[in-house]
Amino acid sequence: MGRSDAESAARGSAAAGRQSLNNLRGTPFKLILLGIGAMALILPVALRSAQIDAPELRAALEMMMTLFAFAGAWLLRTQFSSSRRLRDLQLVAGALVLGLTTLAVAALPAAFDLHNGAYFAAAQLSGRLFVGAMFVAAAFMPADWLVARRRHPLAIVAGLSVAGLLVAGLGGLAVGTHGQPNRLAVTDGHPVLVALVVTAAALLVYASVGFVQRQRVEGDRVAGVVALALILLAAARVGQHVFALNVLANCGGRCVFCGLNPGPFGGKRMLVAGHIKPWKDSTSAERMDLRNGLAACPSHDVAFDTGLLTVDASLQVQISQALAGAVRADPLARQSYGRPPLRDTILLPDKAQLPGSKYLDWHRTNIFAA
Repeated sequence: MGRSDAESAARGSAAAGRQSLNNLRGTPFKLILLGIGAMALILPVALRSAQIDAPELRAALEMMMTLFAFAGAWLLRTQFSSSRRLRDLQLVAGALVLGLTTLAVAALPAAFDLHNGAYFAAAQLSGRLFVGAMFVAAAFMPADWLVARRRHPLAIVAGLSVAGLLVAGLGGLAVGTHGQPNRLAVTDGHPVLVALVVTAAALLVYASVGFVQRQRVEGDRVAGVVALALILLAAARVGQHVFALNVLANCGGRCVFCGLNPGPFGGKRMLVAGHIKPWKDSTSAERMDLRNGLAACPSHDVAFDTGLLTVDASLQVQISQALAGAVRADPLARQSYGRPPLRDTILLPDKAQLPGSKYLDWHRTNIFAA
């Protein structure tokens, strides 16, 4: 009996050693794949050039974000196959839902140039809200909860994926407006969108804190790194909407160029929060900087984006020579770009943060067609 017990213990120790070795061999490979996915996300931005126009670049980035989420789901599936933990399965489902919602309401609309911006904005936020809730559940789920039966994982992942798509679709229908893609064109701080932005951001932050704490305690680096990367991916879209809502509030819900306030008469899609220095040319910090944003009605927003209007260091509104000629010659152009309605200086509330001088200088130098 003693010899048999010793042989069994030796075989068990050898098996455990082989399993540990396999885990050690697999972990660097998974981290390398994760790094390749992150490089694929960063590379198009680093290689942007004048030959790549904005719509095509946006479609490519959205598709890469989709593929990155699917790659994360695949890495986490490998983790689950060895651990059988419900937490890892929850992460697989969360990554899959993130990929499916990004594909359905961001990548495909960008690829086909669908102009249903407010619907897709609400759908994306609703999807991020669902994903945030899933990541929070995974972050604080006991590690000893296991999935015993083989059929259960597929049913759980399929059910959560369908639920995530339904939540995203219903969230878009709840707002039911149509506007420009990749912009939050709401005039009155739509309460549903505000609630979605705040709740989704809070859930993603809470989940990230949970995974950082869990990684310190358990040392599960692969699942922790992948989960945090996916949370950052989901938070990127939420951050854009947080920026837009902050800009609209900072500008007092008015067009800074003409003072239009569409809130009292319920005007929809009549105020746009945009960047002074465009998103594609800004750093990560500049993209979220409130001083890099202005609110404008559609006519003046397009004129500013295309260089027909600009703002100087003293906040005075300047118009290009071509637009000035059109104002003198065309009464219809005068109605939109004459003075009035165009103001001499931009209109901002007394306590508003003023636009950053570096962003205004960049706009005058690189976009304004003097």
